[in-house]
Amino acid sequence: MVSDLKASCLLLDGNTNLHFDMHDLISDVAMSIASKGKPVFVLRRKHDLNDWPDDETMKECDKILCGGISELPDQLNCPKLTVLRSLRALCLINCVLGDIALVGELKNLEILNIINSDIEMLPKEIGQLTKLKVLDLRCCSKLRRIPPGVLCEFSR
Repeated sequence: MVSDLKASCLLLDGNTNLHFDMHDLISDVAMSIASKGKPVFVLRRKHDLNDWPDDETMKECDKILCGGISELPDQLNCPKLTVLRSLRALCLINCVLGDIALVGELKNLEILNIINSDIEMLPKEIGQLTKLKVLDLRCCSKLRRIPPGVLCEFSR
């Protein structure tokens, strides 16, 4: 199927045989279809915080996709983002992370990927994620401490 999509110019060759890239336009169309016409804000690596939409636009967004962004605004005025409470998967890949203790509030989280980030210590609040099935900490070379008992919570 991937070769057919590449032949149709909907996908591009990636860095390896196991990866592929997608044109921004194709990605935007896919997001539009997935969101069923509801506003979705997409901020890509080439953008910066100056491209962040105004407050009125953000009030209508119920999904935000940030790819390759190293900094987010201090506050998000997105009342329709209440869906975060039901979030089941969160991928933080190549991120500069500070305090991520708030992730403990995502009670329905089943998959948490913190890959190739600068995290130094796993917050104890991750132990509150009772539905967590996958915790991926690959390539986190600065990770030095996991508080006692946090990983024991997952085996229950």
